[in-house]
Amino acid sequence: MIVHQLFTNSPLRNFNYFLELNDTDVIVVDPLIAEQVEKWCVENGKTVKVIIISHEHLDHIYARDALKAKTGAEVWAHKTAEGVIDNVDKYLSQGDRFPLKEGTLEILHTPGHTKTHISLMVRDSNDAQFGIITMDTVFNAGVGNCKQGGDPKILFKTIKRLDMYLKDNVKLYPGHDYIEKNLRFTIQREPRNFYAKDLLQQVKRFATDNFSTTISQERGMNVFFRLNSKEVRENLDGIDESSTEEEVFLKLRELRDSF
Repeated sequence: MIVHQLFTNSPLRNFNYFLELNDTDVIVVDPLIAEQVEKWCVENGKTVKVIIISHEHLDHIYARDALKAKTGAEVWAHKTAEGVIDNVDKYLSQGDRFPLKEGTLEILHTPGHTKTHISLMVRDSNDAQFGIITMDTVFNAGVGNCKQGGDPKILFKTIKRLDMYLKDNVKLYPGHDYIEKNLRFTIQREPRNFYAKDLLQQVKRFATDNFSTTISQERGMNVFFRLNSKEVRENLDGIDESSTEEEVFLKLRELRDSF
């Protein structure tokens, strides 16, 4: 497996991720609870070599210092995090690539939730897009909020750029398990989205802490990828056929904030 997902069972339902650098060393993404990360490493015979921080919010950085002190791992973050995230050893840029045991890690700057936010594109051994760790930029059936240092206009541009860049079969690895509430919001905004309704029934039947989607599925049921849906537009006050995609996105983000 190229991407290992760890559900933290925290109040915010965070996910952490592990990427194998080689047979013994791993990258851990946004470690929250040091003991959970250490337990996973012991069980899998791995050592944390690198800690990647997607953005500065506490629930994505909390275990960084403890793990660095114990393992000597390097901390990586985007270059815009300089002066925002402390104790960083390497600053990353859009398009940076690093070899993994299976494939390559590609750094994508995906601001909006915060200005420092990065997503991690994981490519397989043939350099094909395999999966993307989006953390708080894209969730299953939703996108991140912009309440703590974010900008919804920038997030809109980021989502549009990702939509153009990502292949249909790419697996989505978000920072939190918010899928049920996000699907309910989609159905409120697009009541005839039977794809979202069917997926919500599946989510109700199975545990969502390991429920995954692809970008193709997101395009079918994530309302923030469906800005030109006639039904979505008809259900938004102040929005009509002439409204821009950005106007639709901003209205949806505003409504989701209070949903």
